[in-house]
Amino acid sequence: MLLFKQKRISVMRLLKDSRATRSWIGVIGLMVMAGCGSNTVDVRPRVLLDGQPLKGASVTLHGHGPTASGLTDTDGVVQFTTFERNDGVQPGTYKVVIFKSPQDEAEEWANLDMDDDDAVLQMAQRSRGVRPTYTPTVLPRLYISLETTPLTLTVPPAEEEIVFDLDSSLSKKRGKKSR
Repeated sequence: MLLFKQKRISVMRLLKDSRATRSWIGVIGLMVMAGCGSNTVDVRPRVLLDGQPLKGASVTLHGHGPTASGLTDTDGVVQFTTFERNDGVQPGTYKVVIFKSPQDEAEEWANLDMDDDDAVLQMAQRSRGVRPTYTPTVLPRLYISLETTPLTLTVPPAEEEIVFDLDSSLSKKRGKKSR
């Protein structure tokens, strides 16, 4: 019991010594920063829809580490944020999920897969004021789900330019060519 009290006193004495306290805080701070090091890579892929730049799409990278995300600009280029705004992506292999909300109901109707009876029914209900039970998107549903996306990205990339050219003719529900 005496040993325990002596150790407790020495720790308390150490904490009272402001120089020692500052040193320990500095060491702990460096350890935290080293453990959370960002070591990100500036990767800026272009996202196209049928060969045209896709503006305002949300692009999210899911992989072994932290998720990175960003929005496409007018040229379809996305700059990713992992820890701080536009800091890039940590090295690794990622599944790429791309989502773009319709700006209005007309745009949603224009991009609706008319062969998908469920989607047509839900859209008709939405037009009558029923709250949708799905995520409205102008892209084929294949690209908006982590389970179905065929898109991947390895960081750092092997090639200079990375382009994701999405195909709007893919069924939004099934991931197959429309009938």
